[in-house]
Amino acid sequence: MKIILLGPPGCGKGTVADEISKKYKIPSLSPGELLRREIKKKSWIGRKIHKKLAKGDLVPSNLVFNLVKKHIKGKKNYILDGSPRDLWESQLLDKYLMKQKAKIDIVLFINVPKKVCVQRLH
Repeated sequence: MKIILLGPPGCGKGTVADEISKKYKIPSLSPGELLRREIKKKSWIGRKIHKKLAKGDLVPSNLVFNLVKKHIKGKKNYILDGSPRDLWESQLLDKYLMKQKAKIDIVLFINVPKKVCVQRLH
């Protein structure tokens, strides 16, 4: 089963992904976690990511998508926690899955009031 969890920062995507992952034994992938791992490894991609984040910039979609793609390649089951982030990443994922003759089974949008998200992030 392929699941996508979407929603604003602080809405609980990671918590929901962890619960689904534990209950159904489906690996969960968070682009944020993948980016942090690359930074920690100090790979060339990690150094590039670190420079972007240090300036307060978003990591480019193509870089995030390539990391995600690398981790979902060949997997039958996974949860994408917060990916795709925008329409362009969604289109990239769709094209990739079509080539793989795969599809997303479930997309969940976690709708939490902005006030709650802000409280959780502080």
